[in-house]
Amino acid sequence: CAGCFLLVSLVMICLSASTLLPYLPCGTMGKTQIDCVDHELTSVPQFIAPTEHITALLLSRNKIQQISKSSLPNFPNLTCLELSWNCPPVTMRIGNEACELKIDPDAFASLNLHKLNLSGNSLSMVPTFPSTLKYLNLNYNHILNMDGSTFAGLVNLKYLYMEKNCFYRNPCDIPLNIENTTFSELQRLELLSLNNNELVHIPSNLPRSLKKLLLSQNKITSISKVDLNYLRRLKMLDIGGNCRRCDHASTPCIFCPAGTLNLNPASFSKLHSLEKLMLNDNSLTQLDENLFKPLKQLRWLDLSNNYLTTEIYNGTVFRQLSRVETLTLSYNYRMKVILDRLSFSESFANMHSLKQLYLSGIFFRSLDEKAFQPLLQLHHLVRVNLNLNFIDKIPLHLFGRMSSLHYIGLAENEINFPHYEDCSHKNESYRGEPLSSQPNGQLLSVEKGMGLDLSEINDDEVRNSKVGKIKEAPWYSAIKPSCNLTLDLQKNNLVFIKPDMFKELERVECLKLSFNSISQPVNGSQFTNLVNVKHLDLSHNRIDLYYGSAFRELPNLEHLDLSSNSYHFSLKGLGHQLTFIRRMHSLRYLSLANNKIADRITKMLESDSLNFLDFSRNRLDIMWQPGRNMYIMFFHRLTNLTLLDISRNFLKQIPAKALDYFPRMLRALFINNNHLTSFNWTQLSNFKNLEILDLRGNYLTILAKSPSIPSASIIHKLDLSDNRIYKIYRQFFDKAHRLTHLNLSHNSLQTIDEISIPYRLLKELKNLDIRGNPMLCTCDSTFYEFIFKFNISIPQVTNKVTCGSPNMFKGRSIFSRDVLLCSDELSPCLFALSFLTAFALMLLPIGKQFWGWDVWYTFYICSARFGGSVKDHGAESSDYDAFVIFDKEQANVADWVYNELRAHLEDKGIRKFKLCLEERDWVPGKTSIENLCNAVYKSKKTIFILSKYQPMNGMLRETFFMAQQRLLEEKKDVVILILLDEVLKKSRYLQLRKRLCKKTVLFWPPNPFGQQYFWHKLRTVLDKDNHQYYDKNFSVGFD
Repeated sequence: CAGCFLLVSLVMICLSASTLLPYLPCGTMGKTQIDCVDHELTSVPQFIAPTEHITALLLSRNKIQQISKSSLPNFPNLTCLELSWNCPPVTMRIGNEACELKIDPDAFASLNLHKLNLSGNSLSMVPTFPSTLKYLNLNYNHILNMDGSTFAGLVNLKYLYMEKNCFYRNPCDIPLNIENTTFSELQRLELLSLNNNELVHIPSNLPRSLKKLLLSQNKITSISKVDLNYLRRLKMLDIGGNCRRCDHASTPCIFCPAGTLNLNPASFSKLHSLEKLMLNDNSLTQLDENLFKPLKQLRWLDLSNNYLTTEIYNGTVFRQLSRVETLTLSYNYRMKVILDRLSFSESFANMHSLKQLYLSGIFFRSLDEKAFQPLLQLHHLVRVNLNLNFIDKIPLHLFGRMSSLHYIGLAENEINFPHYEDCSHKNESYRGEPLSSQPNGQLLSVEKGMGLDLSEINDDEVRNSKVGKIKEAPWYSAIKPSCNLTLDLQKNNLVFIKPDMFKELERVECLKLSFNSISQPVNGSQFTNLVNVKHLDLSHNRIDLYYGSAFRELPNLEHLDLSSNSYHFSLKGLGHQLTFIRRMHSLRYLSLANNKIADRITKMLESDSLNFLDFSRNRLDIMWQPGRNMYIMFFHRLTNLTLLDISRNFLKQIPAKALDYFPRMLRALFINNNHLTSFNWTQLSNFKNLEILDLRGNYLTILAKSPSIPSASIIHKLDLSDNRIYKIYRQFFDKAHRLTHLNLSHNSLQTIDEISIPYRLLKELKNLDIRGNPMLCTCDSTFYEFIFKFNISIPQVTNKVTCGSPNMFKGRSIFSRDVLLCSDELSPCLFALSFLTAFALMLLPIGKQFWGWDVWYTFYICSARFGGSVKDHGAESSDYDAFVIFDKEQANVADWVYNELRAHLEDKGIRKFKLCLEERDWVPGKTSIENLCNAVYKSKKTIFILSKYQPMNGMLRETFFMAQQRLLEEKKDVVILILLDEVLKKSRYLQLRKRLCKKTVLFWPPNPFGQQYFWHKLRTVLDKDNHQYYDKNFSVGFD
């Protein structure tokens, strides 16, 4: 029984030892935040590292079941606690998993929290909150009864969110009950959100300190004169969606019994500070003329999703809105009616401060000059939105008379200007000249008999084909034009573009014509009235690029989007010219993406102004087929190009000549989502300015010794994610001196360490993404040391970097396996102890049965014969576990020895070591050489502390010779080297020592998270003979 108890005790002690990262299984965000979001936790972790300095603990999106007072005992300075979405409402759970989060009433009582988020936990009751709380979120719970005790003591609370405790995705059996005293103690509350709770009336006795009150998506049918009159400080009021218009609802809707929200003419009479009012989706049919008169500070008014068509035509209510800057009247259409024309009430002219007017979804066919008159008097109007109205006739020139306008929104209509039969334009709808006779035009490349299979390309939606990554580049914002006036005609029925369409719109600088049906060759005459246009979007049409004079009438054009105009490019036998680019000296951005460009086009693009070219989703694989060299120099003369995107071009390889002719000014190159199995890395030396290289989504498998990244490369960011890389040779990154961001996620790598990535690069890297790799989580893995040693940001390292093997850890965090269980000493220790215990338990009863009397007799005979003559072996045993030698003249080294080394080895840990220190343990009166000899020979090990500031001389040198002498005499290697800095890199002894006995050479880690692992390794080396750590190939001399 004693043996069993000893075995169990030892196992428990070993398993309870500290792990190597301070806040495992969680990560950190800065020095004061612990990030446990989405870590599959079932309870609050108990951290070994100190938590006194932690101010934020994030525990959202886990499966925590219990929060008690003992769950958070060691966070005296915690101010922010995120516990959201640990048990979502039943209808919002994935797979309807059963869950329950219990929070003890006094769980947070001892904390000084300022922010507490408990949303999405299905709570029906709330615990006692600390009085220091300023922010409280209880959204998506099931709290249906609130009284004076619910928020008692929260005198400092400013923001309270109680949304969606009772709505269609979180249904309730009884209506929400809010008693009159519920908010009585919240005298500093500034924001109260009660959206989506099926309230039938406005709660009474709300705090007078409120500045924002949100009551949308409830069932409030009326607002009386006294419901809000005491909220004198209110600046924002949202009561939208209380009497909904169900014919336009995007979520489950119940018709309002009252038919409309009943507003007393004096409902807002005391809200003199109100700046923002939302009355949308309340089925309002008319508004009292004086309803908004008291609201002198009103700036924003939302009246969308009502039935206010009559008010728009004839209403007088707008006379009282002279200070309103934003007015939303969208979706006030009459059911099943499309009006012939829209006209505005004369009272609109009184809205002198109006800047933004939203009129989408009124549903009318035309807008004439007479209807425009009230708007022409609004001299501060900067935005008019008339999207989705079925408009087919509109005089665009009237907008040109509104000098203050910055945006004209006419998208998603049916605008189709008549095709003028003008002789000067009669040839625009077809190609009027043969290819070979075009003046000043470069001959197109045509290969007769070349059959092209374009069936592999699918037309994707525009939002999927846009290169959002371009907009992330730091220099993109500097090149993107800012437009004084934007005309948005996207998603209409335009077939032809005529100059007369844009009369009096010379101020337009951004023109959006995407998603129309424009199918005509552009020859330089279409936009003659828009000479100031900087941005032109013609994507998702059928533009025919035949004339070299295209867009010549737009001398200021900077951005041109011709993506997804694949129709004419897909017609076999039809040629196209891109020579117009050469004549556009202001052009900086051009998109030719998703056009299936493969053949019969200009051999070479030319421009000295173009900075960005999007050539993704075309067919460069066909253009660069082996033996077909006509397009090898396709990008060569884009002399000022800084970003090139050739992603999704089905490339299996990039010809070396083609890469040689890429523009030399490139700063970013995107070749992602092709079929590349290799890449000529050495050619990167030609690009002296290349900073970003994106090769994700290809078929790369090995980063080999050669070719490798050349030393001339200045690449900062390299993306190799979503490939098939399983092996990285160290030489590949040897010369990548400038790399700071490396993405290796979603490959087939099993380990990342100093063998695969050079030490120098690891010191320079700021971000290393290795998520989605099947990491090897065995005791032989060196990945852990790599993490602890270097200060590299590894995204989601604690929860998204997972094991691929062995099977017992597959899919789990790499830290789910305790590294201490793999220590060299623990496994044989446990095996020996368990074996000896079992053997003893078996041997004792057998021996007693057969030899018990003999042993007893022999014991007493020997005691009588040898009594009092037991030999003392004390003189032969070692007095100390280790002698520590260092340079006393280095104050920082001495401080480290006495305050770090001595404290950890003598005072801490289960196994306490006895050290020999010169100033403490040497005997006064003896010579230094005598004391030194005794210290070396009476200690099991000799620890040398080395730093870069002083070479090895004096006492250090003598100690080293004496330790070597002991090796020769006793065949005992007692040397342990601890290097506090990068010292003696070229020392032959150090190199030989690392080859013979690597584990006796220890480096003090610069990363604080790796220090615990350092002490663990030092204890292991002290406890065992150095002989056991020698490489078997070099240990013959000890046999």
